[in-house]
Amino acid sequence: MNCARYTVAGLRTSGMPGRAAKRLAATIALVLCANLAGCGPAIERSQTSASTYTGAAFSGSVRGGQQPIASSLIQLYAVGTTGDKSAATALIATTATTSDGTGASNANANAGNANNSLPAGSFTITGAYTCPSPSAQVYLVATGGNPGLPAGKSNPQIALMAVLGQCGSLTPSTYININELTTVASIAPVFNFMASYSTLGSGASNVAALIAGLNQVPEYANIATGMVPGPSLPSGYYASTYQLRTLADILANCIDSAGGVAGDSSVCGQIFQLATPRGGIAPTDSIQAAIDILTNPASNLASLFGFMVPVTPFQPAMPSAPASWALPITQLPTTYSAALNNTSFFIGASIVDYWPMPMNKDGVPGDTSSQVLARFSADVLNHGYSRVIILCGTNDVLDSIPNLTTELPANLQSMAAMATSAGIEVVLSELPPLSGTSASFNPSIVSANSAIAQLAAQHGYLVVDYYTPLVSHPEDFPDGIHPNAAGYAIMEAQLSAVVLY
Repeated sequence: MNCARYTVAGLRTSGMPGRAAKRLAATIALVLCANLAGCGPAIERSQTSASTYTGAAFSGSVRGGQQPIASSLIQLYAVGTTGDKSAATALIATTATTSDGTGASNANANAGNANNSLPAGSFTITGAYTCPSPSAQVYLVATGGNPGLPAGKSNPQIALMAVLGQCGSLTPSTYININELTTVASIAPVFNFMASYSTLGSGASNVAALIAGLNQVPEYANIATGMVPGPSLPSGYYASTYQLRTLADILANCIDSAGGVAGDSSVCGQIFQLATPRGGIAPTDSIQAAIDILTNPASNLASLFGFMVPVTPFQPAMPSAPASWALPITQLPTTYSAALNNTSFFIGASIVDYWPMPMNKDGVPGDTSSQVLARFSADVLNHGYSRVIILCGTNDVLDSIPNLTTELPANLQSMAAMATSAGIEVVLSELPPLSGTSASFNPSIVSANSAIAQLAAQHGYLVVDYYTPLVSHPEDFPDGIHPNAAGYAIMEAQLSAVVLY
């Protein structure tokens, strides 16, 4: 049988650049050849054969925003194989819920939470489940639970999920963080195959498209950490991370509440009403709401965005309502847009001073982070800038300033706090490498960058990595410290990959 003659229906590739579309097409072709008679072993056949597979134990946690969800019911599903949007197979027969963290032998105590001795929101799956085959595609769902309500209360509208891949890939070292980010990321590439959290599947003609979509989930999110983007995202590509965080933030307002139904005055009820398809049925849980929003990505954009709050759990998010909730994977720009450049201010030392790209900057050669901090307020505040890109610390390293990994982040945080209080977005910068006779300072640069990255993660600041793409290019540093035009071009591409709005 000629595999190349077959096409796949139901796969959405609009908005994909050529490279992404080709990569996805190659995946589809490979899976098709693995599933068509005469080309290789059929996945449909292996999943429905008598050869079942006893799964391994694994563990994880469930959070709504940054809040652990106690007493949430955990279920592992194998995707349906009898048609598009067919019923998935529930694999866990015994009740497993997330721990309430009390250690009490109450109604929520079970093996799945080690009788509530695990931290709140955590769970274990002991391996007491059987998959149709090792290659069966599985996903985990958490429903209901208490997201920080008074004891004994719950939110029945909670539904969160994470696509896990093949059953045989799960091991005792597997750890899964389920939250709104993993939920949106798990739905985004396969919503055409979903009707609810328990109906995710395809027929034989579309199995390749479904598996290709499931394989894209690790490009959108890291299921192990619950963060975005994912570890499989190719370099130079963007997995709609700003938009994904924004939609996750909106859903978090429903998750971290007492619930509600479409049409009532609750946050859940209002979001469900806005997510309802024209002439369709209103969603009754957060997964169904996400499916409906992604299926109708241009509906009620401004109204849904209105549920963003000043301090959101997943940052940075969109500053205003997006043009669509479609979440394509696209190629990143390599040049910093003029519109963003015009409203940005760059501050630092000589690396900033010599950089020709910034329209608004103040780089003072030789300045340490303490000296940049001393002029930060006068340079940055009350000038109408939307964001500040802070790139300083190289002179701290070259001057061997004591307590580098505490003093540098403290100075950066003082600057960032001033900017944040003034409504200015903060972009931190990991330091470029040094080369030539200065290369001996690179271990200190690495330590400084680790402290900068930790500061950014702690406070939700954007951070640009200038070190990794330049460390193997000493030719881009003629004097060992300052980039040449090629080095600055790489820095501009790195900045453009992070600051998109």
